[in-house]
Amino acid sequence: MSNALDENVEVNNSSELKSASKRLPVTFGPLTDQVLPQLKALNSSVFPVKYNDKFYSDVQNAGNYTKLAYYSTELLVGAICCRLESRPEGGIKLYIMTIGVLAPYRCCGVGTALLETVLNAAAKDERILEAYLHVQTSNTDALNFYKRFGFVVKDKILNYYKRIEPPDCFVLAKPSMDDTRLSILRRAGGAQTADALQTADALQSL
Repeated sequence: MSNALDENVEVNNSSELKSASKRLPVTFGPLTDQVLPQLKALNSSVFPVKYNDKFYSDVQNAGNYTKLAYYSTELLVGAICCRLESRPEGGIKLYIMTIGVLAPYRCCGVGTALLETVLNAAAKDERILEAYLHVQTSNTDALNFYKRFGFVVKDKILNYYKRIEPPDCFVLAKPSMDDTRLSILRRAGGAQTADALQTADALQSL
């Protein structure tokens, strides 16, 4: 059963998903008590729901996995909010709760940059073994967006949302951070090391 925190997980930058040919130069900052009111104002502007205190407590506790995107150093234009959850079998999974970008700054790669930043941080954190999120079944733009990052549909939950139509969602998961880790190594010039790791993983699975 979904709770009040979970039932409105959103990605609200669908116009960006179709075209991100021009990237807005943004800088990233952490969520602190001082900028929490700005995040609340951004979420109120972007999403059709009001998030409760537990939501903001969880995203603050996520530390480096909640990021704010600023244009011209001071203007908050987007944010990604995440939660860290323990896995019964050990390790931690990253739950992506929201990605929101103000309307005038969509189609500029802000949402993509936010997700890339968080996934890259997770790939460097050996505790994090997977990432997952919920997407409304009708939101094909968001589905295609996340699939570009290696997320796959793992499940469908009926009547997940209480205040939007359709109320059903897909559970998307990135069951392994290995592809992101390999990508980071290649960008850093460690192509041979990355290829060796990939080969070792393949052999291990035989």
